[in-house]
Amino acid sequence: GAPTWAFADAYSGHAPTHAYRFDHTTWTLKVLGLGATHGSEIVHIQHSYGSYLGRMLHPLGRQVQPSVGRRMQRTWLDFATAALANWPTYDTDRRATRVIGSMRDETIDDPDQARREVWEGLYAP
Repeated sequence: GAPTWAFADAYSGHAPTHAYRFDHTTWTLKVLGLGATHGSEIVHIQHSYGSYLGRMLHPLGRQVQPSVGRRMQRTWLDFATAALANWPTYDTDRRATRVIGSMRDETIDDPDQARREVWEGLYAP
């Protein structure tokens, strides 16, 4: 949302900044009328599919889940251990964002431009 974009915009003017968006969703979240939600990538990072939360979020389609989890782990580990990101830094010109999807990941410039522009008119840091 707006605070995230405002923070990334401001921070990128002072230090290398990377942004990602987790778009992978599950059958359960879809049935509830939701998509990927804040924090929904944690089950994938921890590979905790057998936990209570993991079983609630992923009762079907567990074949896809470990692939998403491995990609998320690799992304976070590369960044945390060597400051390596396999996508460009975020800046206010491109707003390069790594989008983590169900089957593949891709870098998209300003993926939520229309939504961000509406929020910019409503939100002032």
